[in-house]
Amino acid sequence: MENPKIRNTIIAEPFGQSEGGEQVFRIRDHLIFKGPALGVGRLHVVLLQMFDGTRSLTDVQAELTRALGGQLFPRDVLEDFVQALDESLFLDNENFKTAFDAMMTDLRSSPRPPICAGGSYAEDPAILLKQLSSYFAHPQGPGRPDGKKTTKPIKAIVAPHIDYNRGGFSYAHAYRQLKEAPPVELFIILGTGHAGPRGEFVFSQQDFETPLGIVETDRDFIQRLQAKLEVDLCEEEFLHIDEHSIELQLVFLQETYGVENCPKIVPVLCGGFHRQMMEGKVPTDEPQVAKFISALRETIGESEKNICVMASADLSHVGPHFGDKDVEVSEEFLSGIGSEDLEMLEVALKRDPDDFFRHVQRDQNSRRVCGLASIYTMLSVTDTEESELLNYGQTDQPTGDLAVTFCSMTFR
Repeated sequence: MENPKIRNTIIAEPFGQSEGGEQVFRIRDHLIFKGPALGVGRLHVVLLQMFDGTRSLTDVQAELTRALGGQLFPRDVLEDFVQALDESLFLDNENFKTAFDAMMTDLRSSPRPPICAGGSYAEDPAILLKQLSSYFAHPQGPGRPDGKKTTKPIKAIVAPHIDYNRGGFSYAHAYRQLKEAPPVELFIILGTGHAGPRGEFVFSQQDFETPLGIVETDRDFIQRLQAKLEVDLCEEEFLHIDEHSIELQLVFLQETYGVENCPKIVPVLCGGFHRQMMEGKVPTDEPQVAKFISALRETIGESEKNICVMASADLSHVGPHFGDKDVEVSEEFLSGIGSEDLEMLEVALKRDPDDFFRHVQRDQNSRRVCGLASIYTMLSVTDTEESELLNYGQTDQPTGDLAVTFCSMTFR
């Protein structure tokens, strides 16, 4: 408390004005503890920058006193603010570490509960199964499976993670292929870490609960992979708590294989490879990414199971809502986005991960392809001979200020 240090996930952002017209800010943790934010003024934002762990409260008081031309800055203002930060768990100290350890112990003591039930999909199991079945018969869906089977296994697959109401039919294209292919025994699901993980890959060892039952995580696979790497794969496991990109695949998996026979999963959230994108590199130019890709390929190769690597990936996010100024989300605009997306997917179908990344890199990912990292990783850790684009879809909001695109693809 004498040398207060703000945790590196804490941000201060403008949040309106006070009755007197002064700018008001809110301090919040954008990753872990998502409770009430702390409302502060401009002075407190300055103090946040000074609370870096190298200054004592006496040092801070002295600096502020000098800045005020020798007028003594009140010590109790500093102490009260530090106390408020501590109570909100914003400081990097024992109080936070104790609370974080308790949160992680509680997290790992039970399956991850569903966060999309009652929203993206129905909570009632019977209604949910009917809902999933309806997407196969959707006008843009693949039709219901006719009982025919193929003999060549699916080694990798892309399915959307958009909400079902807007893209359920596209999921159905992917899952019809799985229904008709030899059974998969383990799915490595590469989701998108929308909260912005510090690391590029975040695993979870939790099982996942859905209204249909429990989907088990293959902890043995994760531990064998972990033994090959120096980084802790589950360091940011808490990011899985409210991430939807893996959960939305699970009820489809349970519907496809049956709840009792549902394959185990390895849940992974991928970062965005933003630094490599901006620096003109490919992800594996980063030694830690290259080591991870190599270790995951090796662990897959050591397994005797029929493994499918799934990229749970949406594509472009465009329109004023996402920062595209002076853009009208018109049919003409969406047609142009579709042409660019399909050109990108043609590159992905050639199964060269670096070519795929460089294609998106040409314009610095201006369309905000949020599944870039998961598709790149999927292509990097699998060896396939055939690929097929099953479906491409777009959705726009009633407000007309955004559009999201998505697809389903198989690799055998």
